[in-house]
Amino acid sequence: MKEIYCKSMKFIWLTWKDIEEDLLKLSKEIREKKVEPTVLIGILRWGTVVAALLSDKLSMKKVYAIGCTLYTGIKNKGKEVEIYQKPEEKLIRGQVVMLVDDVSDTGTTLKRAREVIEKAKPKRVYTSTLHVKPWSKYKPDFHAKEYDGWICYPWSRNELKRELMNKYWREEDKNKLLRKIKGFFMTLTKNKGKFKTNPYVSFRIGWKVPDLYLVL
Repeated sequence: MKEIYCKSMKFIWLTWKDIEEDLLKLSKEIREKKVEPTVLIGILRWGTVVAALLSDKLSMKKVYAIGCTLYTGIKNKGKEVEIYQKPEEKLIRGQVVMLVDDVSDTGTTLKRAREVIEKAKPKRVYTSTLHVKPWSKYKPDFHAKEYDGWICYPWSRNELKRELMNKYWREEDKNKLLRKIKGFFMTLTKNKGKFKTNPYVSFRIGWKVPDLYLVL
């Protein structure tokens, strides 16, 4: 885990090793509380990744997904949660459900997803996330760690780069943007990371930048 600052924003950079450690901690906490879910439901998109990995730790086979949309980007959040996909009620009714997401930031998405799942009349609904923010208004039943910055997960590196580019393109000219994006990823290399450059790739804004990325 590394803490990195870019334009006064704090980023928490996690590796797959960090994720593995947090999954072990989360699954251990669930077992110690003697909770035995019969169904895992991951919140799309990244909560389904965590749910799949957690299912292996808990030796579970039934993993479903519920689609929720709230975030629109870095520092930009939607006001309402849109449910665009959910499991059939017959798959949930009478089950002990563990609702899973990667992080509880405001807690709005997790809370809304739980309300939707409870309408299907499960026997019990628990909530779990790998991480939780200190300001979250909804605390999951289980979580591994608490972080107070923007969490950079290994499964969403490219999304982070796009968000950074879109954000700074609106605020800065092209040259400043290039320095910020390069500086952000170069900072990672100073923390014992490695990087390599790909051939120049075109983005939708019409000019080209090197595709720098961390090799973990």
